[in-house]
Amino acid sequence: MTAIRARGIEFLAVTLAFCVAAATFFRSVLFGSDRVIPWDFVDSGYPHYFFVDKWIHQHIFPGWNPHIAFGVPLAGEMGSQLFYFPTYLQSLFGNPLSIRVPEVTLVAHIVLAGVGMYYLCRTLSLSPLAASAAGVIFAWGGFPEQSPTSNLGT
Repeated sequence: MTAIRARGIEFLAVTLAFCVAAATFFRSVLFGSDRVIPWDFVDSGYPHYFFVDKWIHQHIFPGWNPHIAFGVPLAGEMGSQLFYFPTYLQSLFGNPLSIRVPEVTLVAHIVLAGVGMYYLCRTLSLSPLAASAAGVIFAWGGFPEQSPTSNLGT
């Protein structure tokens, strides 16, 4: 088996493993209809998503939020994720009234974080076991779960 083929199989196996782990961890949110990701995701992340999505569907670039004080620019606000490409994909494929699309995007970011850390560690010549441990710790450690709306995207 060539080295490229072995790396491809490793990539598929690692990505599948992180997808299964994320689907298991977030099973009540992804597969149930009565659960949502709580706290900042609902209180801060979803209102920004809804506001930006509503304006994008009206073909208006949402550069200004008139609902806070006398208005604030959205370009400098990280929560709105105005210049983040997945925001526009969410708007294209999602229902603006549904919280499901931002939740699935958040879970996808966690999978991407784990797979990315795995491959960073493998690039730094760590063993597959050590790279897997680093990916799991990074993806499901305290940092991403403490700040999902500002660091992983909604």
